[in-house]
Amino acid sequence: MNWRITGLAILSGLVLAAHFTSWFASLRMTSVAASTALVSTTPVFLVAFDLARQVAVPRAVLIGVGVSMAGVVAITGVDAGRSREALAGDALALFAAAAVAVYMLAGTKVMRYTTPAIYTLIAYSACAAVMLPAAALTHTPLHGFSTRTWIEIAVVTVGAQVLGHTLFNVTLPVVGATPLALAILLEVPGASLLAWAWLGEAPPLAVVPGALLMLLGLVIVTRARATREPAEVTETGAP
Repeated sequence: MNWRITGLAILSGLVLAAHFTSWFASLRMTSVAASTALVSTTPVFLVAFDLARQVAVPRAVLIGVGVSMAGVVAITGVDAGRSREALAGDALALFAAAAVAVYMLAGTKVMRYTTPAIYTLIAYSACAAVMLPAAALTHTPLHGFSTRTWIEIAVVTVGAQVLGHTLFNVTLPVVGATPLALAILLEVPGASLLAWAWLGEAPPLAVVPGALLMLLGLVIVTRARATREPAEVTETGAP
């Protein structure tokens, strides 16, 4: 792995840190249902990057993007009526989604030239190198939690990060970014139900129609993009 690919792996970790930081802030400002739905718009940003690179985009994908954006407008419209803080939380969730798109594209490139273990080590180290100082600068507590909180931290660390993101990195070069983005859509109902059961936060009913519309559009996007992505994933060659 040369220095260019190493630098791309480091960039991937920095973008992952931006994703975590903005999404966690979003969850404190708006509902779990709205934040999780909006952070799942990664496929829309993947399409936007394709358009920016002048890559041909199928009509079905553009239709799906339009449907998804209608759902986004519906969700943000509800939050705009709630408070400015909720609307800012929506914006942070969308930024987090864009960061994941960059993370996925960078990871797809890096994983053609190295192993999942090496890529994970570099990316996670870069991510931690940013988030630990950020926590110190913002006076975010890193100790003194209750037993329940430590258990929750352990579950999130092992389940979402060690298993979730690592398996994500392993499968990325095999199935491609878009099919994985479709799988991530399961976070939306899952996170909403967990927040309801664990935190007592019922999903705002006004957000549900927009979330369903957005998910429908994302399914259209991912299904249409997946038909041409395997060829892209199997490309090889020196960077």
